[in-house]
Amino acid sequence: MQYLIPTKNGDLIEDGAFIQALEYCKKHCSSGACNKFYQELTAEKYNTFLTCPHGMSVYCFHSNGKTHCFTCMRGKGTYKKEAANQIGNKETEEIVYNPILAQDRLLQLIIASVQFEEADSLLEEKRASIDSISHEVKKLNAQIKARSDDVLQTYGDESHDPLNKEDLDRLIEKIKTIYVCSSMINSRFSLFDYEKNPQVLSQGAVNSCTIYKKFDKMRIIFSNYLGKRVPITLHGSTYRSFWAYPMFEMIPLLLVDNAVKYSYGNNPVDITFTEEGTSLFVDISSYSPYCSKAEIEKIFNKGFRGKNAIRVGDGSGIGLYFVKLLCDLHKIEINITSDGSKITEINGVAFAPFNVNLKFADTF
Repeated sequence: MQYLIPTKNGDLIEDGAFIQALEYCKKHCSSGACNKFYQELTAEKYNTFLTCPHGMSVYCFHSNGKTHCFTCMRGKGTYKKEAANQIGNKETEEIVYNPILAQDRLLQLIIASVQFEEADSLLEEKRASIDSISHEVKKLNAQIKARSDDVLQTYGDESHDPLNKEDLDRLIEKIKTIYVCSSMINSRFSLFDYEKNPQVLSQGAVNSCTIYKKFDKMRIIFSNYLGKRVPITLHGSTYRSFWAYPMFEMIPLLLVDNAVKYSYGNNPVDITFTEEGTSLFVDISSYSPYCSKAEIEKIFNKGFRGKNAIRVGDGSGIGLYFVKLLCDLHKIEINITSDGSKITEINGVAFAPFNVNLKFADTF
């Protein structure tokens, strides 16, 4: 990213696309009086034009946790021509004739530069998100294609004998996998739509939703998902409902998928329902890659994955990010814990009890 005006990044001053920096400033900004000036400047939260030790105009401000420092400008009121001419002649016989501009015009260029940077950063973030979604969709679609082809090859022939119970069970398992993969693709496209329009999550009519039934559906379709025989057990029973958008079903889908995908071996996934007054608590527990406290704090960040989860296999880090968006929309409290007192290291990966707790405050 190149700004319109020279900017100081660390120990370097970079030319702007509209205004260039003096060679002397580029070479000496990290030493002597210049270095002391910039250190004092960035330590304070200035939002005004200042004069550097060699007569050039400087503007420094803080935005979104980042310090922006623009320098080597000739601004009316803060530019000192005599001092600047001296440093120009120290490096070359010619002086850099940058335009002398009013402070409000310089400020317009500074604001435009920062807006360009933020837009560029946002575009890069969206590109990375789209690439991640595309990668996952391709993998899921490959699973659908493989299972569908298997079904057609095995049962599509008209001369095939009538299905016995064993054949029927195998067919149902393949259909479950196809359904889950299709649902996961739908969740990825929903996230893609959200990137374009955040209002998409709340589209559709709000309807009464029986929470237990949604998780029980996931129990059924995720049994033997991709051949991974992870027992999924529901504990407790409840008829509690709450008002939800159609997109709500993505929450149990993504949470159960996450638990099954990362559960070590055939360790079970337990889903427990507890009623307290008008509130309903749902706990999804599994024996999964351990997350430190520092990682738990970032676990809902888009694209973030803990180091142990990375060692287990592929992932995009967008599932829990999307879950958090949907929980916030439905006013569902979500908390995640990983029990560091019960860690077991297996093939270089630390596993521990992993728990997702959902609180539905207003159920009926």
